[in-house]
Amino acid sequence: MAKSDTKFENQARLSVILAACATLFMLAELFGVLTKFNFSDFEIVMRAGGVRFWGIIGSAALAIGLGAGGGLLAYSSIHQRNKKNGLSWAGFFFNAAVVGVAMCVFVFFWFTRETLKV
Repeated sequence: MAKSDTKFENQARLSVILAACATLFMLAELFGVLTKFNFSDFEIVMRAGGVRFWGIIGSAALAIGLGAGGGLLAYSSIHQRNKKNGLSWAGFFFNAAVVGVAMCVFVFFWFTRETLKV
């Protein structure tokens, strides 16, 4: 019995670690968007197919993917025999918040970008 308890505790810990990694990618995505955002024209100006374009898309994909994986790990360990049930809930909501913010930043980027044909 004790062996299965540690399995769910490890899942809870891993979900929080994945949330922290997803947060780093979400912050990289946010930095890439905000540094090229032109407040007067309300658009993001960048080269078509440039490094920043693919960096923002990649960091958004990694943030959403890691957050979704961590959220699923946390959800699978919430209702089990787990001594660290609070850590499972924290991992679940932390991952959900990171995925939500990463998706909002990506949608904002996608609809306000203006690519230059250089």
